Amino acid sequence: GEEEEDEEDDYDDEDEGWDMDEGDGRNGPAGPHNGFTLGLSSKLTREDHTTFMTLNGWGGNDVLLAPHAKPWGSMDEVLSLANHTLAPDNPIVKEEGRTTRAECIMRCLAPAELPADLEETLRTEQKKAKGDVFGPKRLFFRLTPEQRDSHKQAMDSKGASFATLFPKTAAQLFSGRFRWISYKGGVLRVCVGRADRRREAPQGCVLRAWHTTFESLHQLFCAVEASWVMPSPQHGQQAQPLGDTLLPEDADLGPSRSGLPVLKQADDAKVVRRSVKGAIANGAG
Repeated sequence: GEEEEDEEDDYDDEDEGWDMDEGDGRNGPAGPHNGFTLGLSSKLTREDHTTFMTLNGWGGNDVLLAPHAKPWGSMDEVLSLANHTLAPDNPIVKEEGRTTRAECIMRCLAPAELPADLEETLRTEQKKAKGDVFGPKRLFFRLTPEQRDSHKQAMDSKGASFATLFPKTAAQLFSGRFRWISYKGGVLRVCVGRADRRREAPQGCVLRAWHTTFESLHQLFCAVEASWVMPSPQHGQQAQPLGDTLLPEDADLGPSRSGLPVLKQADDAKVVRRSVKGAIANGAG
């Protein structure tokens, strides 16, 4: 993947809200960013409880979260919506008497169209977010179907769609398998398999790591495009393209854990310390 001219680069991070520097550069419109992931990296309690894209702030919070790997129409929709939500703006958000710094906001991205059950889930989450005054502020963003289609037509007309520029990466990230990339601390990792709780790839699941600084997202994706090769080639053998090859990490693509148990009987409760009433009585004595 050779880098194209800037005017043809629709994924350049310059002035688009993507602060990819390792330093603390606090001039970013959404605050400094500690790293990001892109691609299906986890599937938690349900088939639709997935993580597809994250952008992590230096405070440890997510300033960007995109779940639902399957319903996204294309990577163009994902990236154009991400750029929209992180575009340079007033770093202070004022709403209903609350003042919130932009880096303290979780921006939740949703596809333009969702199945009926996920639409209901989205509406429920939006209601919960409005009533939550203690947790981090959550804002929800999505393109309209018309905006999505218009953007796609514009990219296709210039031959600049993500799938055209980076066909291997588009195929892997939308394969429904755990195929994802991570950029953190100046290291780009192209990964297979389920991420751990820290969003790190388990040992042996990194296809290729790049220890370098990228000047743009286009340059970064060129490196990703060159990284989809079979893991751990034998000494002296040339690495083979990964393509549609099934890996041992693809054996289990289901949720990583079931939902929390429901306690129904009195015996389900476990006493782990003295009652508060007893503690107070003993303390007063």
